[in-house]
Amino acid sequence: MTGDDGVDLSGVLPQRRETVRRRIAALEHYESLPQRTSTELARLCEPLGLSPPSFYRLWRSWRTLRDPAALQGAKAARGLRDPVGDRDYVHDLLASISDQSSIEAQVHEIERSAAAQGAAVRSRSALRRLVRELRGDRTSSPFSTSPEGMIGVDIVPIEIAVNDGGLTTLPLAAVVLHPRTNVVLSVSLSLRPPSPTRIAVALTRWLDRIPTDGLGVEVDTALIPSARDDDWTSLWTLLRHHGLERSGPEAVRMPAGDVIAQSLGRQILGIDVRPRMSHRPSEARRPLVRSTRLGGPVLLAEAQAAMDERVEAEVRPSLFFPQARTLATILRASVISD
Repeated sequence: MTGDDGVDLSGVLPQRRETVRRRIAALEHYESLPQRTSTELARLCEPLGLSPPSFYRLWRSWRTLRDPAALQGAKAARGLRDPVGDRDYVHDLLASISDQSSIEAQVHEIERSAAAQGAAVRSRSALRRLVRELRGDRTSSPFSTSPEGMIGVDIVPIEIAVNDGGLTTLPLAAVVLHPRTNVVLSVSLSLRPPSPTRIAVALTRWLDRIPTDGLGVEVDTALIPSARDDDWTSLWTLLRHHGLERSGPEAVRMPAGDVIAQSLGRQILGIDVRPRMSHRPSEARRPLVRSTRLGGPVLLAEAQAAMDERVEAEVRPSLFFPQARTLATILRASVISD
């Protein structure tokens, strides 16, 4: 389809064509300016609902590709609903990239190529795992040979600017993951310090979703460093009684992001983390706030919803836990009180 202005919109979704026309008109006007000022840029951005950085990204794409389909936006162009769900697509992109490049460089190049083709890849961590798998390079993770039936639980500050009583801080993410495949199984955000309750909440979010039908690999071990504290010992006893044995080193303080750092690196589902800063109080985490992937500041509930969406996009390993519902009920009744 060619519009009245002669632009070929055949690669653009029908519901996005008017938006693309307005974006092209603004981009071409911007290119024609003898002097590109911030005032003129702001004037062009306002009716498009774009920020100046977003406008610049569109402009760079338009200058390079002159492809209207690349201007329609990722939400309207889900050519890839999940990189793991379309291995052939990612494999073909990977084949065109130098095999001497690092995994991170290849991931960035795949993201760039997919965006240029109007295909939206999901979380960077999922894409990184697939690239590593296609390269046959699984040995880089210290947990690549860990038991299939083991989960990991850890707590780490995550770089989302969250409103905390009128101030801005980084929340703590209590994360349940599968160390062998580096898949995130649940994320629970909080402004409270690390505690058995925070671990219990994260476990409960995972337990509520995991099958109990006996299909897949049975989970029997939880990788969590152990602190010498009665509250933590009580939690370990409860988990053990319901079939989940604790594994991990002894630690003076509990937990501090080491499991996440070794398994996932510096990001959780595409969001940067701050390993070994888990025990800093909220006011000490405020100076760490900077420009984050989700913008901000946002409410804690909004940040939680965003992370839940990213967890849902993960391709989870086939795991089950026979006492999932029972343990979740007991954790809520006996541990989760705040």
